[in-house]
Amino acid sequence: MKTIKNNDVSLAEFTEFDSEVHCKIVDIAITVGGDGIIMKTASFFSNRSTPPMITFEKEIHGFLQNFKIDELKTALPRIFTGIIKGNSDIYVERRMRIHAKVLKNHGKGKPDEEILAFSALNEIIVDRGPSPMCVKTEIYLNNNLVTTNYGDGIIISSPTGSTAYAIAASGPIIHNYVNRKLKIMN
Repeated sequence: MKTIKNNDVSLAEFTEFDSEVHCKIVDIAITVGGDGIIMKTASFFSNRSTPPMITFEKEIHGFLQNFKIDELKTALPRIFTGIIKGNSDIYVERRMRIHAKVLKNHGKGKPDEEILAFSALNEIIVDRGPSPMCVKTEIYLNNNLVTTNYGDGIIISSPTGSTAYAIAASGPIIHNYVNRKLKIMN
C-alpha cells in the first residue's frame, strides 16, 4: 500500500486489496470503469457499510457512474475541496443493500444453523448448481415467511440490480429511491 498525502487529504493506493485490513481504513473509494467495477468494489465491504464512491465511467456508459472520465481532473479537486471545507453541495447517493443468510434446518425443535451470510448491492442468486433436481427456497423477510419457490433457483435483487432483469423481461427500470417491489415472472 502506498499513501499519498496532499494538505489535509491522504489517498491510499492498493496494489492488492485485503478486505480484512483495508476495509477498516478506507473512507472514500474512487473507481474508473463500468458498473462491474463498482459492484466489485462494493463487494469488498460486505462486512461494513460501503464508503462513498466517486465513480468515473471509462468508454462504456454505465448506470451507476457519477462522472465521465474526462471530468476526472476537475471533479476530484472540487469534491475533495468541498469535503475539507464542509461544503453542503456535496451529494451522497445512498443505495440499498440486500442481506441473506443460508440456514441449515436440523429438524423440529432444534435451532437453525447459519451456514453463510451475504450482503450485496446488486443481487443474490440461489440456484441448484450442477444438480438436475429442483431446489426449494423459502424466502423470509424479518423472520416471516414470504414465499416458497420450487425451481432452478431464484434471484433477489435490489433496485440497483433490478435494471438488467427488468429490461430483459420488458419491464420498468426502478430508480434507487423508489420504495417498491417489482416481481418479474418470465
